[in-house]
Amino acid sequence: MKLTKNTLMAGTLASALVLGACTTASADENLEWTDEDNNGVATVKTEETNEFKYSVQKAVDTASERFSGVVTEVELDEDDNVYYYEIEMENGEDEYEVKINADDLSISEEEIDREDDDREENKETQSENTTEANGDFIGMEKAVQIAKDKVGGGEVTDKEFDRDDNDYEIELEYESSEYDVEINATTGEVTDIDQENKSGGEYTNNIEFDGNYISSEEALNIALDAVGGGTVGEWELDKDDNEYDIEIDYDGSEFEVEIHATTGKVIKVEQDD
Repeated sequence: MKLTKNTLMAGTLASALVLGACTTASADENLEWTDEDNNGVATVKTEETNEFKYSVQKAVDTASERFSGVVTEVELDEDDNVYYYEIEMENGEDEYEVKINADDLSISEEEIDREDDDREENKETQSENTTEANGDFIGMEKAVQIAKDKVGGGEVTDKEFDRDDNDYEIELEYESSEYDVEINATTGEVTDIDQENKSGGEYTNNIEFDGNYISSEEALNIALDAVGGGTVGEWELDKDDNEYDIEIDYDGSEFEVEIHATTGKVIKVEQDD
């Protein structure tokens, strides 16, 4: 992911053109922002603007509470008559993007992309003052804990709140595997989990699920028996389709196996040489 810095840079003098797109004086005044290392004017991506309850500075302050870094770009945009600020930040190799509602500072989308393998401790200690939790949402902090509890622990490498899909997407590394966990934003239910084996060894982490779902260990054993052996490279529980999707390397071929998530029945075995 590349962040573009040509829209807003420190000391930019192009604000007159940007502010020309605004229709109210109060909106003009509220588009200027500054942080500890940078300053600028929010780029307006919508044809019309209204008077907002919160200025762009409030949105930048909110983003800065959640991520330690330098603001590189700020935009004001609109979707279905809802106005929001899109803010991008950087801290070394780490990149952060967030969409913040201009009327209530709620967060509709949030993503952290960490490129540095020597990740700093601040990714676990960043402020978790999750404004999306002010409604019916469980909040990012609780979602992260649910994901960690489900896989047994680990280190968060990426996390995102998607208001449109009503879920939290948490990426973790734990015991030589990478996990992608999707969690319903209102109920806290784990709706999808994907585990990728990075070591090439056997899976030792058995994950159990509420309800009538068979465990990951049961599903993997059924898939290995169906193929005749091999090594599991990746598996996913998709509750929407009520199945496990499992990839197995065996005897020079890759097999894709689908297992019914509640009965354990083998739905499909597909070989790819």
